[in-house]
Amino acid sequence: MKPLNRLLWGTALTLLVGLAQPGWAQLARSGSQVLTDEPTGTAQDLKGLQKQSTDSSLLLNDNSNQSLEQLLQRKVEKAQIFVRSPIEAIDQRTYGLVTAAHLRDGELMQTQLVRIYRPEKAVNDDLITNQSTEYVWGLNNDIELTLDLQGANGSVPGVQGPYVVQRRFGINNGNIFQDITALGKFRLGDLLGGKSSVVVGLTFSRPSFTFTGLPGTNLPTIGRPQDAIQLIPSLELPITYKAYDDRYAFTISPRLAYFPGESAIYTPVNPGVSTRFGLTAGIGFGGAFRISPRFQIRGDATFILAGYNTVDRNSGLPTKKLVYNAGLRYLVNPRLAIDIFASNAYANSGAPSFTAIDSYTAIGVGLTFTQDRLLYFLDLPVNRQFADTFEPGVPPEVRRLYIPASFDLLDGSTVSQGTNQVRLVASTGTFAAAFRAGTLNDFEAGFYGDFAPAGPDESDGGLSTKIRFLHQPSGDPFTLSGVFTIGRTSSRACNFINGTRNGLEQAINGQPTLCPPVPGQTPAGDRGPIPPNLIGLATENIGELFVISLSFPTQYTLPAGHSLWVNPKVVYLQRGGDRSPLIGASFGGSLRVFPGLDLIAQVTPVFRGENAFVGDSLAQLMPWQAGVRFAPGLGGLSFDLFATNALGLSPYQSLRVRADNAVSVGLGLQLGF
Repeated sequence: MKPLNRLLWGTALTLLVGLAQPGWAQLARSGSQVLTDEPTGTAQDLKGLQKQSTDSSLLLNDNSNQSLEQLLQRKVEKAQIFVRSPIEAIDQRTYGLVTAAHLRDGELMQTQLVRIYRPEKAVNDDLITNQSTEYVWGLNNDIELTLDLQGANGSVPGVQGPYVVQRRFGINNGNIFQDITALGKFRLGDLLGGKSSVVVGLTFSRPSFTFTGLPGTNLPTIGRPQDAIQLIPSLELPITYKAYDDRYAFTISPRLAYFPGESAIYTPVNPGVSTRFGLTAGIGFGGAFRISPRFQIRGDATFILAGYNTVDRNSGLPTKKLVYNAGLRYLVNPRLAIDIFASNAYANSGAPSFTAIDSYTAIGVGLTFTQDRLLYFLDLPVNRQFADTFEPGVPPEVRRLYIPASFDLLDGSTVSQGTNQVRLVASTGTFAAAFRAGTLNDFEAGFYGDFAPAGPDESDGGLSTKIRFLHQPSGDPFTLSGVFTIGRTSSRACNFINGTRNGLEQAINGQPTLCPPVPGQTPAGDRGPIPPNLIGLATENIGELFVISLSFPTQYTLPAGHSLWVNPKVVYLQRGGDRSPLIGASFGGSLRVFPGLDLIAQVTPVFRGENAFVGDSLAQLMPWQAGVRFAPGLGGLSFDLFATNALGLSPYQSLRVRADNAVSVGLGLQLGF
């Protein structure tokens, strides 16, 4: 072939590639991966690839007997093709509104969500929350099933007219999940130019309430128990539209719910009020806009057209109120997203999502992910069709690398996908343990317990979630994670709140203390770091308080294996008064003596809050730890030997110092499997 003809053929074929493949550069950009909306393993339409290729291997030469189509198909076959995940989709449900979009056959998506309202005076709890764990599963391409475990803590709704109203009866707090919502969504097809579905919901609830007169009213305490499970139905007809190259989605949804009796699940009418709830009709509007591949703006609002969806906080009478949710979604990777939003809703699915809290706005945090396995034994192969990174050029074995840090239970980077890590630590008079499970390379969940030594200090235990935002081995400048924990203290927290070593003893003896009592419960002694009511299965004792922590471990590793880190921490202690929040930051580093042996040291200055008993009063001291770590090279096995004055190794106890600045010696074992 003459040089001129070869040039013309090459130019023509390059133009054909550009016309037939409007986004081929995405393949070059994404390494070995291509995103598509078709299932993995099926024939791919070449028009799904997007930009012109600059790969000269696509040009035919004198020895080629392959067509352009065959060359392009060979290029595609070399690529690992992923399906776009429902988390990336712009038309999936918003915080309080179901859209007409469906998960595909076999896909499963899980969302953990909590709304936190500002503390309210005259209420036993100073923490008003709604929490939810939601599972959405595509039964097939036309039917989607949802199970949403919802609830609110016992302090809601709070002050209503002359009463303080709590969603509890007797001594039952029910702090986690009291309401179960099941939804079935069925595809209807095109309607009014958009996609439409019908959503049928049923909520199972047992709302019981206690009305206590405000000080000075002399009103008697009235209990309103609910002996049988209530069934609260709902019906929705979402119609969803997409526009601007699928960057924008909008949903309009007529909605119905029926609230039987004297409450809208979370908000009861006051004693003596004859008005009841019943049928509530509204219309919901929701939308989402994709700012970039990682950021979306999302929100929804439901206008109540008929009936009631809340109770007026001043009068105690049923009323109607706009329900809204609005926020920002950040995609850590295509299978993991974080939402931060504002809301006045009590819940997010079915009839509970109709209910609004009067006068307050909550800050909500959500975590949505598509895992490979559910509850460690149910395999979800369809979810493996989704890419797990926006940086496909980084080898999977690099993304899985775990980076250790201090001796604290939850330090270091995230545990890799499909890997579990157990940490056991015995120290002078104490014991601590943590279990961490890698759901994705950027996401882990687990639980921990930290027993305090005998004396005035309290234990704590709870649940942990950790998300990795940056990973130095994958090319980021350093490793950055976010750690969220929610747990409970043991009863000896009364000593800390009261500021005296005998605060719990005083409370048990009926003496006035700063440690709030539990309604209907006789004070009892300390029963350890993990009270059985952590997940709402039993009642709480005095001093067993929610403790919530947020920390951001940030670490830089030098080429020789040495590391430096800083870990800012904020801890909120329920009913803690002036003792809460505790704010501090850990500064530390490790020195690699030789492969497998590191010297480790860390100090944690506290910027707010007294954190240690010195004599019979509280003072602010600096926690520290120092020791050695030996890793023999057998998988994730390592051994720690260290000394510390910190009360414990959980995020909360790492900010506390043992009474009288006592020093303990600890021996730790870490095992990965």
